[in-house]
This record gives sequence, structure tokens and C-alpha cells, in this order.
Amino acid sequence: MSKQILVSILFFIFSLQVFSQKSIEELTQQLKSTSDKEVRFKILEKLTNKTTNENSDRKVVFLKEYLLLAKHFEEYDLLAQKSRFLIENFTSLGQLDSTKYYVDKMLSYQQYFKDATTEAHLLLKRASYYYNTDQYQKALIDYKRSGDIFIEENKGVINAADARLFAAQVYNDLNDFLNAVTYYEEAYKLYDKLEDNFYKNFTLSELASIYAKNGFHQKAITERERNLANAKETKDYQALYYAYGNLARINFKVQKYDKVRKYIDSTLLYTDSIKNKQQHILSELFLASLNVDYYLKQDNITEAEKYLEKTEKLAKETSAPDFFQRMNYEYQAKVYTQKKDYVKAESALKKVLALKGVEGQGEKVKRAEKEIAKVYGATQRYKKAYEHLSAYLQLEEASNKIIKDNTFLYYQAKFETDRKDQEIFKKKTEIELLEKDKEIEKYKSRVTVAISLIVVLILFMVFYVLWRRAKRKRKALAREIVDLNTEVTTKKEEVNELLTETLTHLRTKEKLADNLNKLSQEKEGVTLKSIIADLKADKLEDSKILVLRKNIETLNYEFLKKIKELHPNLTKTDIEVCSFIKIGFSRTEIATLRQTSIEAIKSTRYRLKKKLNLTANDSLDDYIRSL
Repeated sequence: MSKQILVSILFFIFSLQVFSQKSIEELTQQLKSTSDKEVRFKILEKLTNKTTNENSDRKVVFLKEYLLLAKHFEEYDLLAQKSRFLIENFTSLGQLDSTKYYVDKMLSYQQYFKDATTEAHLLLKRASYYYNTDQYQKALIDYKRSGDIFIEENKGVINAADARLFAAQVYNDLNDFLNAVTYYEEAYKLYDKLEDNFYKNFTLSELASIYAKNGFHQKAITERERNLANAKETKDYQALYYAYGNLARINFKVQKYDKVRKYIDSTLLYTDSIKNKQQHILSELFLASLNVDYYLKQDNITEAEKYLEKTEKLAKETSAPDFFQRMNYEYQAKVYTQKKDYVKAESALKKVLALKGVEGQGEKVKRAEKEIAKVYGATQRYKKAYEHLSAYLQLEEASNKIIKDNTFLYYQAKFETDRKDQEIFKKKTEIELLEKDKEIEKYKSRVTVAISLIVVLILFMVFYVLWRRAKRKRKALAREIVDLNTEVTTKKEEVNELLTETLTHLRTKEKLADNLNKLSQEKEGVTLKSIIADLKADKLEDSKILVLRKNIETLNYEFLKKIKELHPNLTKTDIEVCSFIKIGFSRTEIATLRQTSIEAIKSTRYRLKKKLNLTANDSLDDYIRSL
């Protein structure tokens, strides 16, 4: 039954591929059959989506025509958004000049963008170009501006978080401790808002590392404790195991050995939760090395030597015994020195010094220079002791200068922040006082209105009284008028006689009356944008990339078989990247073969180190090539 289901699934997938290909062919025929620009624009929208999703060889041709039509129709946001696929294609092929050309071309249309995040996406692409060409300051400007736009527009929080994280990593590469911390913290807040637990813990791990690197051990402990809290919240028991272990390791540096013991014991609670055999061995190796350090600090050479023997035994059981055995050299030297077996101690320390120049081994080499000077001093070889002590002091001086400078900058920034907080508090107090003044003014206004109403009421009462008095007076006058009417009647005859005489007089002035009447009747006016050689020459064709990728599994059969047995949790992408590393390709070459960006390969390498249970100081390339 299961075989029939498998056959059905394979048939279904094949059908989808055929349908998809047929769909592209149909759209291509439709495109050929019309010259109407609007119709071609709509068809190209679908064609570019399909060819991009399937990484078709024809995508570039369709994308370029789409961009021309988008500009013709003045659809500048669509023009810039679709250009990002073309830019990503050039970046994945290592054609960085073409990447820069198209980004700048699209940004020249900025004034026509309706969506501000269109510019932000383009700035991210240009920042990536600057970073890949070591133009760190220019990369910083674009990363910061891009993140600001996403935040201001309250859109694309994931892009804003990535922009802040990339800026922090550039500052870290520039040894700008203060700005690196600031941008890591901003990235953490955004990832926390997105509930992206992987990148939250990754950012906290970077913060803890940069604090420890610059001597801020208490701050590093704080970030590790936050890491522990996140692991507890998500019930990631393996992460809990290593969180406790890292807390034990960093408490060594501040000499809080009671806490070291507490955290070492806490890791034991989660040992049985690690089921994978190789991961279980690695976790026990990690714990045994912590115990070696702890018992050496307690001057318990017997217990320290017992755990040293355990680390050597466990290293042989790992999938890369030579790699993990090199990690034991420093512990061997410490034990042999304390036992005063200076011959073995010198041999172990020389093996550590042989790691000079290897990425991530700087601090270990510096400590080895100091310890071997002690060994030479104890065996009266003072010239060699002086040489190694001088080398140690030079490394220590350089390290201390960085720490000193960064400490000064950190506390200066903290002081300025405190002053800003005081100013903010002062402003808040002034605002509160102003608010109280406003409340008082409102109260005064209400009192004034109340008084005005009282005055109006009083005036109304006065008016009413006066009105009543006037009414009485009017009644009295009415009576007087009646009396006067009687008197007028008696004198009517006298008035008639007077009117007769007046009429006669007026008649004599009739001409004057007519002229006045005419004068009174006059009118007035009214007035809105070969294969390996080809790879290194940056001319590898897509068809050759496919041939190489299809033959990688045959070239690395034994390696792939072994890594799948050791790490069954790896994805197809993880295994393919491991194959490229095993063969010896660089990050840029891997990005070209994978047809993706260097940033994506960098992220994949970070995830691989965590899945392979490697610490921040371990080399991913050394581990894979040791298998």
C-alpha cells in the first residue's frame, strides 16, 4: 500500500512540473502573439513570477522586458520591486558591478515611489553590495537608513530586524564595540516582537560574546541568563544544557566558583534529554572540560586529572577525534604544569601555540604564551621564558587597549544616557507642571463662567424689578391718556378751524410740493528600477552549475553517508553546503553554486554550527574536513 502511495505522490509531483512548464510555454506563446504593451505587461507579470520561482534560464530576459514596460507605464514601485529579482540574480552570480548598476538605476526613480519601503528594500541590496566589497562605512549608511524607513513606515519588521542585525555585524567587524552593542539590542527587540526564537537567541549569543571579548563579564553573564530564560520558555532542553554550561564558563572569569559549581551541576539535569549519540558524547565532553577547569581552580589535581582522562576518551569517540583532541591540549598543559611535569606541559603548550593565526584561537594562544613562559622559568630556561613572556605581554597589551578604549566609550555613552534620562525627567516634570497650570486655568475659567452667570442672574433680577416698575408707570400713563382724550375732544372744533386755515396756506405752495416729490423719486446705481575554472573566473554558466550540483553527491558519497549517520537532523540544503565545504569551496563560490547571496550562506553556516553542536570558537570548516 505504501508503495502505491509513493508512486502516486511522485506522479503528482511530475504532473505539477509538466503543468508548470506547459504554463510557462503557453504564456510565452501568448507573449509572442501580441504586440499590445498592456497585454504583454500582464503576461510578463505572470511569466516573471513563474520563471523566478523555478529559477528558469529565461527569467533574466523576461525580467528586463518587464522593467522596460513598467517604466513605460510609470509603475515605478512595481519596477523597483521586480528589479530586486534581477539584482539577486547578478549577486548570486558574483556580477557585483551589474548589481550596483541596477540598484543605483532603481534608486534614481526614488521621487516617483509611492511606497517608502520600496527605497528601503533597494538600500538593503546596495548595503549588501558595499559589505561584500569591503566598503563598510557605506554599507552602514544604507543598512541604518533602510532600517529607519521600515520602522517609520511600520511595515516589514523582519526587514528592519535584519537591517539592524547586519549593521551590528559590520560594527563588530570594525571593532566598534559601542555601536555593535546598540544595534544588536535593537535587532533583539525587533526579533522579540516577531517571536523569532532562533534569531533572538542568536542575537543574545552575539551580545554575550562581544561583552566577554571586551571584558564586560557581568554584562556577558546577563545576556547568557537571558539566553537561558528564552531556552526555558521554549522548552529547548539541549539549549538549556549549553546555556548552563556557558554560564559556568563565564563565571570562571569573574572567579565566582560557587556559581560555577552550581551551573555545572545544573547541566546534569538535562544530559539524558540529549538522545542523539554523537550529540550526547559532545555534551559530555563539554561538561568534562568544565570540571577540569573547576577542580584545577580548587587545587584538586586528582579530580582534575580524572576528568582530563575522560575528555581524552570522549574525544576519541567523536566523529572528528583529531579536531576535538586539539581542544584538550590546553587542559593537558594545565594539569601537567600543576603536577610539575614540565616536559609534558611544554609539549602540550607547543601544540596550542601551533594554532597561532587560526581564526578564533587568539585568546587561547595568548594564554599559552604566558603558561609556556612559566614552564621555561621553572626549568631555568630564562631566555625562552623572556621571549614568550614578551610575546604574551604584546598580545595582552593589544587586547587591553581594545578593552580599555571600549570600556571608556561604553561608560561615556552610559553617562550621556544618564544625563539624557535626567533631561527627560526634567522635561517630564516641566510638562507635568504645565499640565497642572492648564488644570488651574481650566478651574479659573470655570469659576469665571460661574461668576458671570451669577452676575447675569443678578442683572436679570434688576431688569425684572425695573420692568415691573415701568409697567406700573405705563398703566398710570394710560389713565392720563384717557383723560387727555376727553380734553382733546372738547377742543376738536378749534383744531378743525386751525386745519382749514392751514390747508388754504398749503395750497398756495403746491408748486414747491411737486418739485420736492420729483426729487424724492430719483433712482441710485447698484453695484490643480572547464567548470571550476569558470567558477573562479566568475563565468560559470547556469547549465554547468546544475551539472556540478548533480554530481556533488557522487564525488562525496562516503562523506555524505558519514555525516548523515552522525547528524540525522541536517536538511538537504545543510548537507549540500557541507559537501561544498568538504571539497574546499570558498563562501563566495558556494553562494555562486547555490545561486544565492553570500548573506544567505553566512546564515546557513551559523545554523550549521548550532546543529553540529560547535561552539563560537570552533571552526566549521576544520570540523567538516576532519570527517
